[in-house]
Amino acid sequence: MEVTLHATTFGQLARTRILLVTHRYPPHHTAGVEQYARQIALALHGRAEVVVATTRKIISLPTGTIRRRIADGLPVIEVANNLVYEQIDEAWNNQKMEAAFATILDETKPDLVHFQHLLNWSAGCLPIARERELPVFVTLHDYWLMCFRFGQMVDHLNRTCPAPSRTICAPCMAQTKFRQPDTARPWVSRLIAFRRLTKLPLDDVLRFARRFTPAPKTDNRNLTPAEENEWGEAFERRSRDLRAAVDSATRLLTPSRTLERAMIAWGIETDRIVQLPQGLDHTLFEGVPPIRRAPRLRIAYVGQIAPHKGVHVLIDAVQAMDPESVELTVCGSSAHFPDYGRQLASQVHRSHRIRFTGPVSRTELVRLYGDFDVLCVPSLWNECCPLTIQESQMAGRPCVVSALGGMAELVRHDVDGLQVPPGDVEAWTAALERLVDEPELLSRLAASAPPVPTIDEHVDALLEIYGATAPLAQ
Repeated sequence: MEVTLHATTFGQLARTRILLVTHRYPPHHTAGVEQYARQIALALHGRAEVVVATTRKIISLPTGTIRRRIADGLPVIEVANNLVYEQIDEAWNNQKMEAAFATILDETKPDLVHFQHLLNWSAGCLPIARERELPVFVTLHDYWLMCFRFGQMVDHLNRTCPAPSRTICAPCMAQTKFRQPDTARPWVSRLIAFRRLTKLPLDDVLRFARRFTPAPKTDNRNLTPAEENEWGEAFERRSRDLRAAVDSATRLLTPSRTLERAMIAWGIETDRIVQLPQGLDHTLFEGVPPIRRAPRLRIAYVGQIAPHKGVHVLIDAVQAMDPESVELTVCGSSAHFPDYGRQLASQVHRSHRIRFTGPVSRTELVRLYGDFDVLCVPSLWNECCPLTIQESQMAGRPCVVSALGGMAELVRHDVDGLQVPPGDVEAWTAALERLVDEPELLSRLAASAPPVPTIDEHVDALLEIYGATAPLAQ
């Protein structure tokens, strides 16, 4: 079921309290889902009373510890989850996180609950909210319900998966780091005990020590029959538990047709999923100047620096081009994949046309959009609705993207951008060389970009969905 965005006028719903639940939240985490959650929280604020509940790794506090802060004028409740799991099932069925969530419900007394992500929470949070007769909404930003490997549908060898299955997922789950490594677990206990005695948080001690600790090597050996059966049963339990939990949701929302089809194939009833186009705050990008053609094609990559993001594919393509015709700026952090970051740095050693900026602030990002011609999104996984593509369109910059999933939905090939087979370096090189060789192509693609819905239009439609399934306080 698709919702069409249109401007409507809603009255003030100040007495309606919405609990917006997400796995991470700014300023500590600033990826796409986190930025989207912040934008809708701020847009809902004023029309309703909004409380944000999120998780955060706070190594010196026991999992389940609740803390409170104010961000952008909104109350934010943080629950510590340090991923110190004894059993794999705790990664999706966590009694400590469920107890904390129940406490938050008692404290905030919401009229409805909207989950942006269940990662680091627990599947049991959904039925806990529904048992209290609360409407429960879930926005699907990725394939996490189906895919244990962080919802990316990419296995431990960076191969795109067609669909979840016991045979495919068991060896992948065995290779996925879902908890603190054994070397870190004693340190977590010590830091918690030290903070309890002294009130001093020393979380950075462990983070600092990890810089000098070799990362555990991935064991790509074949599983023994007993191990394969054990991990296969874990896959079956997870699938069963999450399907049961989703039955507690009033509606599931997603901006991606690709993801909607995948969820229906996974067993979700068609009439329970709503396709809702994603809206964004346009104000930040209003001052970006139009493209000015420079001697070199100025390419940018913006996002996490990780193997499944395909940054190496883009670098290989740029390095295959005439060095006088192109330059590449890579913006983002490799903190979660330091080995991959070092590999890329070594790959571009002494290259004067490829530079890494590291993480950039929102203000810096807007300035950077004014300094490049085209955004590249070379992801190797079926991204749902990349924030960077829509931001680039708002900034008047066309995109070259992998012809997969939500990326292909947002960019029409040779109309407002270019689509390229994922992972195909030669095809990426050819697409970028087109932008060099055809001087008018950039401007033509930029002029044809579809309008990005505003955040207010998006929230208007969201309130209609809330109101259609749950009476709002007037």
